[in-house]
Amino acid sequence: MKPFEYYLRENQVKKQSVDKNLAKSLVEQALRRLDYVSKVEIDESNRDFVLEDYYEVMRTLADAVLALNGYKSYSHEASIAFLGRYKEFSPSLIENFDRIRRLRHGSRYYGERTSVSDAKSAKELAKIIVPKLRKILKL
Repeated sequence: MKPFEYYLRENQVKKQSVDKNLAKSLVEQALRRLDYVSKVEIDESNRDFVLEDYYEVMRTLADAVLALNGYKSYSHEASIAFLGRYKEFSPSLIENFDRIRRLRHGSRYYGERTSVSDAKSAKELAKIIVPKLRKILKL
């Protein structure tokens, strides 16, 4: 994964004013999605959707962190890369988050199927990442 500064240079992230209202809205949306998806039993029929939902929870919370830091991301990769600025996010944790991004991207845009195991991995990763993001967001 490229460093966050790369995405700034490539105009895939814009510096802007801190937007607490956007951050609050994003957090509310992410937590509603998390509440919904956490009740779903993962199986062959929903594995792609469950993976996507857990990914979106994590990415939306990452975007809330960016909003509180005065950034607007136009790249999912940039949103993930930004988390490298926090000690709570090791390179391996960021790589795992990016792996889920790539799986979601393949499923969403190329019709690639994910596995039940992939969806369960996304769920387990969310159990690690969501509390870290909530701590950063002071929730």
